[in-house]
Amino acid sequence: MVLSRCPLMVGMLMLWSIVTPARAQNVIAMNCPNLVAAGGTASCVVTLSLTAGVSVDTVTFGAAATPNGGAPALTSGQVSFAANVGSPLVSAGGTNNAVSALWVNLSPAFSSFTQLGSLSFTVPAAAAVGQSYSVTIPGAGASLANATIPLSIAAAPTVSVGKPCDVGGGATATVSDLQEIINEALGLALPVNDVYHDGVVNAVDVQAVANAVLGLGCPAM
Repeated sequence: MVLSRCPLMVGMLMLWSIVTPARAQNVIAMNCPNLVAAGGTASCVVTLSLTAGVSVDTVTFGAAATPNGGAPALTSGQVSFAANVGSPLVSAGGTNNAVSALWVNLSPAFSSFTQLGSLSFTVPAAAAVGQSYSVTIPGAGASLANATIPLSIAAAPTVSVGKPCDVGGGATATVSDLQEIINEALGLALPVNDVYHDGVVNAVDVQAVANAVLGLGCPAM
């Protein structure tokens, strides 16, 4: 369910906006590709990691994609969130670069490790190679039966403008990039480097990175 505005969600995020100390072991994290081509789509996986024995039946977070330095700002409608689990309330809150999500009365409750869904945004076509965007979670919270569960927010990743085959963020594609994309295709790592932006990291993406390592070029995706 997508809402244009949701005052309740905004209020909850304000109450939960303080990040808990680093010693907390329950963590919500944003996992993004290192590089995305100008005009391409950055798809970031939002994950929730809970310690053994901890469950939550309410979860909420807000996220934003912010240009660094002289990178062009995002325009209306460029940020979205697609849930992997449940049917959260999702709101852009009338902004161009932010989105929030709220799960309530979860049954069964979330526990252990959960991929909440994917946040996506389009890198402006005018962005230049080397410019970047920070993808932050400024506020998040969780509870079980109305009792607050401590939740930490992982460090914000940076998405730089460049060739998507250089998955490690270097100047050129290397064997390390190839190993990373293979791990993602095999399910051994989060699938954040979707070279072809078709919603899955598979053998086609592996081949693209392999070609780039061999000096055969990378798709301008």
